[in-house]
Amino acid sequence: MLLESIQAGLMASGLWLAAGSVPGCPAPPVPNVSVYAVTAATKIDDSLPMSVLETFEMDTDTAKSATNMTHAKTGGVMRGNIGIEYSIEMDWQPAETGGLSCLHFAEVNIILTLEPTIFIARDFARGGCVYNAVRDHEMEHVAIDRTAIESYAAQIDRAFDFVFEVDGNRQSPPIADNEVTVMRSRMQQAVINQTEQILRDMYADRMARQNALDSPQNYAALMNQCPDAVAEMAR
Repeated sequence: MLLESIQAGLMASGLWLAAGSVPGCPAPPVPNVSVYAVTAATKIDDSLPMSVLETFEMDTDTAKSATNMTHAKTGGVMRGNIGIEYSIEMDWQPAETGGLSCLHFAEVNIILTLEPTIFIARDFARGGCVYNAVRDHEMEHVAIDRTAIESYAAQIDRAFDFVFEVDGNRQSPPIADNEVTVMRSRMQQAVINQTEQILRDMYADRMARQNALDSPQNYAALMNQCPDAVAEMAR
């Protein structure tokens, strides 16, 4: 499914999807494809009260560490801040027909980034039972995001490597000089569009895993770790 998705995007960009070389163009070198997942160190912010954390927009449907399940106040929040960066280099060769050029991918670098921040309500004593329990729970959310970007980075890398084994998937048909700028943009955008389409699957998978972690059962277990939670309120 991943391969078919990328091929569909290349077709929409105006690229040939030939079984071999593009007619009129010499075979281009195979582009270097690198897809990385980079996770920054997790930041912890414990400067805000629960009343402010309650106003935060959540990454998931229930991505809050509650102080109790009856009133479901927000004791902790994790924000993943997943981003993506592209560097798509192009090159060209003279076409076999005089005066025309064949544009091809030279290098494709894609970086998925994760910059997680954990917010813990300042109502909890730093280092106390609830504080530590909330922190540990939110670190599990960070781990889910880290696994997601690493898994999908590997899938995207393998898919583009496979697609670009075919000459017709990595170059344009013969084009005139005045068509190079437009074709370059279309080819680069095809890679971006298809990568982001794949990442929509990642976000859906991530959402499901985050929500599973935030089940009522897990929250109840979290709060059972700290029976004297009320005594820990306010520093």
